[in-house]
Amino acid sequence: MKSVIAAFAAACIVSGAALAGAAEDKLIALGNSWAAAFVKKDATTISGYLADDWVGQSEGPKPSTKAEFLSEFKSGKLVFTTLKLRDIRVRILGNVAIVQGYDDEKSAYDKKDTSGSYSWIDVFENRGGKWLAVAGQVTKVHK
Repeated sequence: MKSVIAAFAAACIVSGAALAGAAEDKLIALGNSWAAAFVKKDATTISGYLADDWVGQSEGPKPSTKAEFLSEFKSGKLVFTTLKLRDIRVRILGNVAIVQGYDDEKSAYDKKDTSGSYSWIDVFENRGGKWLAVAGQVTKVHK
């Protein structure tokens, strides 16, 4: 009986690890798709990755809501020419995932060059089987 319980426990651990690995892969793919949408100026795709209650923080004086962020993006105030993600780490905690990494970008904000390297962290929640960003923080890496 102990060997059956041990085998079942091992199968559950392996299965859980496989599910976590699949979720990690999905979140990394989502991040790369999100980055491509920024370059393509695809506000519809970006909006689909953000929860309605999303809040983002950058070097600005206050956090941005989803509506504020999308307004700036759609207006052309925020522009990405290139956006390459790297060193992505994913940590899954039940229905929440913390995704951290870096990007190298050519970008502009209000026609001022903001190109460089950035570190970022996004918090996702699995809502109804779909991972949605609920919070994000981005900080320019100063060398």
